[in-house]
Amino acid sequence: MEQPKIGILAELLEHPWHGTEGGQPGAETSEAVDPHPDDEHDDVVVEGCGLPTVGELGHRSLPSCDCGSAVSCLDVNTVHFTPDVNDVNIPPTMTTPADRPYHHGDLRRALVTAATGLAAAGGSEGVALREAARRIGVSPSAAYRHFPSRDGLLAQVGSEAREALAQRMLAATAEIRGSSGRSARARFRATGRAYIEFALDEPGLFEVAFRRCPPQLYVPDDPSPYAVLSDALDALDRAGLLAVPRADAEVPAWAAVHGAAILLGEGMLPRDAREAIIDATIDMVGDGLLRSRPRA
Repeated sequence: MEQPKIGILAELLEHPWHGTEGGQPGAETSEAVDPHPDDEHDDVVVEGCGLPTVGELGHRSLPSCDCGSAVSCLDVNTVHFTPDVNDVNIPPTMTTPADRPYHHGDLRRALVTAATGLAAAGGSEGVALREAARRIGVSPSAAYRHFPSRDGLLAQVGSEAREALAQRMLAATAEIRGSSGRSARARFRATGRAYIEFALDEPGLFEVAFRRCPPQLYVPDDPSPYAVLSDALDALDRAGLLAVPRADAEVPAWAAVHGAAILLGEGMLPRDAREAIIDATIDMVGDGLLRSRPRA
């Protein structure tokens, strides 16, 4: 029974003279010459599997291999493809898996990572699902299966940005040890400073972090910058240093540092006075929320 013709073998069998001058059966073609006749490493083993053999394609056929399978050895230097490779569905520019940044695995995660990079460079305006897909080497249709809308992608990137902010705040307090009142004050100050510095160092991410999104698309953070601030206030409360009820402390503290970050980031306050403004803001929050000494 005649075997089905597949891929490039089918094209060569159906049109063996395609692309040559004259294009007639029996026309003489240039003889292939192997520039490395003694090099066994450039031989390709072609499985038979019922397909036309190398000999049927007009090339020399060598004995089968010792394993007994129907194989023939073909020296790749003797293979002639048609001049117009597109006629056999081979793109003129080939890429290998190593050329593409994404192969297999968590496509959603890869898209979010790429989009977060876009946000870092250009804020929410710089985030486009098609561009994120292009950066990781997948089609837009594949990306849309994970994020049907740009708002959904931005919501996920916003969560990534808030988590990055929280990590900066945690890193700023990592070296502060102990549970004394002095340690609690130092952690609170370091947390506020890190918040403002992140906003100034990463304006694109900071903008996306607090961009409003539809409630149904909101993605929770872990860790959360609000939780880091809350932990710092809890430590102050345990040390007896809060001058206001604990439930009333978060919003004033958050509003103060966030406002300073926005004003500095938008250039509405002099950037050359950055350090002084950050210190003054944190001092003001401390003066309003904290006691000078622990309550008895």
